[in-house]
Amino acid sequence: MIRVVASAVVTCLALSTVACETDAPRTTSHGYTYSRTGPFLDFGHRPRSDPPSVILSDDGLPRVLYGTTYRLNPTTVTQLGLRDYSVGYMAGARRQANYLVRAGRRHGGAWPLAFDYTLPAAHVELKGPWVSAMTQGEGMSLLTRMHRRTGQRKYLTAALDALTAFRPVASGGVVDKPPILHGRPFYEEYPTEPSILVLNGFMFTLLGLYDLAPYSHRAELLFDRGYRTLLYALPLYDRDGMSLYDLSNRTNRVPGHNCASKGYALIHVNLLQAMNSIRPNSKLRFYRERWKATIKRAPGAPFPGGTLLP
Repeated sequence: MIRVVASAVVTCLALSTVACETDAPRTTSHGYTYSRTGPFLDFGHRPRSDPPSVILSDDGLPRVLYGTTYRLNPTTVTQLGLRDYSVGYMAGARRQANYLVRAGRRHGGAWPLAFDYTLPAAHVELKGPWVSAMTQGEGMSLLTRMHRRTGQRKYLTAALDALTAFRPVASGGVVDKPPILHGRPFYEEYPTEPSILVLNGFMFTLLGLYDLAPYSHRAELLFDRGYRTLLYALPLYDRDGMSLYDLSNRTNRVPGHNCASKGYALIHVNLLQAMNSIRPNSKLRFYRERWKATIKRAPGAPFPGGTLLP
């Protein structure tokens, strides 16, 4: 998720026994099971109130405050739509999904972020417009759910069109093959040069590809390849039993403290639980338990109440 600006609604995914303040039900002894058709992760237990930096405009789409200007961000649109869908507010979910359909038609299947953004810890700048794999993945998760719920083909078409962004970063896409991963594909939340390799954004993208896979062999292949990358890369994100937010300390030679905050450490743990429920693997379980045990040592605080705009 976008850590400093980029206006994504950041969610505290309270799906395990390590949880922030939430009324979400505890998982069973078998752990949380991700569903392609049900509420998205724990979004059904997120409050429908937004931070002061987010407003709903007259068109029903969220605008986020940047400096003194409210601007539309497609990542916020996808996450608001997933929240509305998960709480059963279908009018809101339909409104956000319809925006994705219209915007995807204008931009060849992508939902670009129009603003410039500098990642301060990595000293790397993105010039707008740019495309985020996480936005594409979360959009797929919303649109496939809306297609199943309504039967309307336009939502599935838009989700399938979103795959056009899965081309090399050098060609304006989101697929990276950094040397540190020895040719394995990584789907970049931030398609920068040099690579950043944000872990939570990568896993959210994998969930979107998984949701689309029943309708697309290419989505299935992208998920399979990304899943293998995740298994290979997980040890690189471990520092003394704590998870790293990204790998900019390795790829950009930036000495820094890029350990995940408590909020993002919790997200890592719960995304690993979701991934393990999709395709069980001992490495997923190992790092889920290892990082869960050290969340209290992570910097910062959990995301209170479930949603937060940084």
